[in-house]
Amino acid sequence: MRNGVPALTLVVLLGLAGCSAGAAPDDAASVVARLGAVPIPTAPAVAPVERADAAHPQVLAMGEPVDATVPGGAARVSVLGPEITPAPSPTGPPEQGSAAFTVQVAAGSGTVAVAATDLSGRDDHGRALVLTSMGPATAVSVPGAAPATLRVTAEVHAGAAQITWRHAGAAMALWTFNAELD
Repeated sequence: MRNGVPALTLVVLLGLAGCSAGAAPDDAASVVARLGAVPIPTAPAVAPVERADAAHPQVLAMGEPVDATVPGGAARVSVLGPEITPAPSPTGPPEQGSAAFTVQVAAGSGTVAVAATDLSGRDDHGRALVLTSMGPATAVSVPGAAPATLRVTAEVHAGAAQITWRHAGAAMALWTFNAELD
C-alpha cells in the first residue's frame, strides 16, 4: 500500500495542473477586438513581369514572361510548353518523350531576334537537351507587329529541366519545368 500513495499523489497533482490550464481559446472576433485586425495585402490586378538584361538574368517558371533589354531593343519574351509526346514503353510508364516548346518575342522597341542557337537546355541529371527548330530557326520581332514565334523540340526525360536564353553570349533568362510523362 505504501507504493500506491506516491502514484496517487502524482495523479491528483497532474489532474489539478490540467484543470488550471486557463480559459478556453478565444474566438476570432475576440482576438481581433483585443489585438486589432491584421491587414492582408491584395494581389495586384496584373502579375508583375520580371525585367532582365545581360547583367541581371532572371529565373522563371515555364510560361512566365520576362521584359528583356538587349543591345538595340527591348522585348517581352516567354517560353511556353512543353507539349510532350511520350515514347512508347512496353514495360511501364515512359521515361522519355519528345517535347515541343514555343518561344514568343514581342518587341517594345528596336528589333529583337531570338534564334534556336540562342537556346540551351539541361535536365536535373545534367543531360543536355538538344534543341532543334521546327520551321524558321529565328524569331524576329519589331514594335507594333504580332509577336514573333519560334518553335523548338527536344527529347526530354522524366523530371525537372530548364531552358536558358542567351543573347550575344550573356544569359538573359532561364525557364524551369517538369517533364511529366505518365
